[in-house]
Amino acid sequence: MGITLKHGGLPKGIGRFALIDTFDAVARSVFDVSATAIRLLRHHVGKCRDSDFLAGRICGTWEQPQQTATALGISTRVLNNAERELGRELINIPCEV
Repeated sequence: MGITLKHGGLPKGIGRFALIDTFDAVARSVFDVSATAIRLLRHHVGKCRDSDFLAGRICGTWEQPQQTATALGISTRVLNNAERELGRELINIPCEV
């Protein structure tokens, strides 16, 4: 059994930074996520290319955890906690697979 990471793309006229700005605006009230988790998500979205957000593509970054933690000024333990937090909160968002 496999899982696909491809997605249906962003709505027409919505860019990746508009997406993350919208998430940032509602993250604390709708999702139970910390400021660190939001910074982490913003960091990863910033590392993606615009073309990664087109239909049928995969959004992903391949950066060593220590590099990410250093860039955010946090420890790898805090980074791992933020990743778990995002996974826990965002896994239940309905989306096309």
